[in-house]
Amino acid sequence: MYASLDPVPAPLPSKDLRYEVATEGDDEQLRRVLRENPMEGSIELTLEREPSFHHAAAVEGDSPKSILCREAPTGRVVGVGSLATRPAWVNGAPFRLGYLSQLRLEERYRRRPKLVRKGYEFLRQNLHSPETPLYISTVFEENTVARRFLAAGLPGLPTYREWDTLCTLAMPVRKRRRPRIPGGVEIRPGTESDLPDIHRCLNAMGKGHQFMPLWTVADLQSNERTRNLKAEDFQLAFRGGVLIGCLATWDQSPFKQTVVQQYRGALGTWRGLLNRLGAWTPYPHLPAPGETMRHATLSHMAFEDPEVAVALVDAATNDAVDRSLHSLTAGFSQQHAALPLLRTTHRNLEMRSILYVVHWDDGEEAANALDHRVPHLEIATL
Repeated sequence: MYASLDPVPAPLPSKDLRYEVATEGDDEQLRRVLRENPMEGSIELTLEREPSFHHAAAVEGDSPKSILCREAPTGRVVGVGSLATRPAWVNGAPFRLGYLSQLRLEERYRRRPKLVRKGYEFLRQNLHSPETPLYISTVFEENTVARRFLAAGLPGLPTYREWDTLCTLAMPVRKRRRPRIPGGVEIRPGTESDLPDIHRCLNAMGKGHQFMPLWTVADLQSNERTRNLKAEDFQLAFRGGVLIGCLATWDQSPFKQTVVQQYRGALGTWRGLLNRLGAWTPYPHLPAPGETMRHATLSHMAFEDPEVAVALVDAATNDAVDRSLHSLTAGFSQQHAALPLLRTTHRNLEMRSILYVVHWDDGEEAANALDHRVPHLEIATL
């Protein structure tokens, strides 16, 4: 587990803490909070943003903002929570959707729920807009303490409605495989000239799913919204010359990193053996504590045919071998038609998160109006 070189003082009374909208001048302290406060689970991880917190946040949406909690006497940032908004598909139509993320609080303050409630109230008063009545948020299924707290209906907190389960598959990359391509389908890498068709394919699928981002060609070319993603990172599926599916291998390691802090239980005991067994286990390479995972995220996914999904993931896996990546991650609603087949065709370590629909009083009507289309989140922007 990451340990600060500086001694950490005892917690201060609530009156000595203040809430602010973060600025670029807070960047180093925000990155420190992420490094020092891991996500709990069987694999304890820190989700870091080096070398710039604010540059990494740009992929999440329009004008992302963060709320920080600061010790007034020392100036030390002890907590953070982030908000971003972006156009997305809701009930088959464009909708301004919010995303709440990066909720971190130093351990010595975590048993003081009043601090979190005051942070949410500050967010509502300073950043919430009626133009964004709904938000989504995800919490690891294993993090039962946070889930109970957020869903308890406490004064000052927005309403958290449990909506679905997000299943993230971490798939090992070990050797090239022969792609399983359905008859009549062609798979090839993307080019810059394919971007208009990719845009149409993504949004055609988005209309049929809840919460999928609404992409523009400009987004796909942007060095902020899709930083470090190129047209040739896409794998495309065609039938009869028509694009019927796509996905991209998005390596975000230059600006976002997943660092293993420690393993709990059997994984901690048997990590070395599991790595040596390699291809005979469902696990990707398990880095030593303190090491960064060499992985990329399968993003911008659009396909209705599960067999096409398998062929695209096969092609992306072969591409990942050439990039010397250890694993690929892909996220699906537990209801997604492609998930059962991908679970059986690709060895994987599955992690589960709970998807929440979040709103204050002015979003209750919009939340009640949500239909039951299958959610499809873009985990690379979470």
